[in-house]
Amino acid sequence: MLTRAFPQRRLKAFVLGAAILFALLVGLTRVYLGAHWASDVIAGWGAGAAWAMVLWLAAYAVQRHQARHSGGLHDRPAPATDPAVIGE
Repeated sequence: MLTRAFPQRRLKAFVLGAAILFALLVGLTRVYLGAHWASDVIAGWGAGAAWAMVLWLAAYAVQRHQARHSGGLHDRPAPATDPAVIGE
């Protein structure tokens, strides 16, 4: 989600790579230290990936909704194009 804040593609790749590396290292150290079973860590990674996908889809839906409804303010009525309305 943080990659959306950066306009540069290279910076987005760095942030995403750092986040993935951090998650992998935390999971591997939990198994190494004996705090969790490997299956627990894999399940956690899966749940985290699913949650990230849900948040990404929600952000995508909000972005599309905003783009569709961002026609600006409509304080003035649209100009009439019907000759009967114009008075001809």
